[in-house]
Amino acid sequence: MSGGDGGARTLEAFLAALLVDPAARARFRAAPTVEAQRAGLTQEECRAVCQLDLGDLELAARSVASKRAARRLAPAPPRPAWWQRLRARFRPAWAHSAAAPSAAAAVARSGASAEPITSRWVQRGRAPSRN
Repeated sequence: MSGGDGGARTLEAFLAALLVDPAARARFRAAPTVEAQRAGLTQEECRAVCQLDLGDLELAARSVASKRAARRLAPAPPRPAWWQRLRARFRPAWAHSAAAPSAAAAVARSGASAEPITSRWVQRGRAPSRN
């Protein structure tokens, strides 16, 4: 393999093309060294690629093709509603952690009653109007 990152990317791109492109596989079967050199691989990479078992290459290509086809047919995962994404974006960071203050602790610190405000209004006959 080549020492630079660009060589590794070239090799990965060449192998990926062999897996997904039947025409590239056919050209590689006909002349492996020529195709490897045309892709810009080093001599060492060319030797390694030319030693690939063509049966294994075909098997891997069929596997990739079936996985890609299954992914195209699979339904997309459900996406949260817009208001859920917005709420999650603006939720304070501590709201997700175990150190988040609970509502009961906040009520205890404030000295207020734990019952909802609306029930106290209704009990005292001062329910808010819904006009």
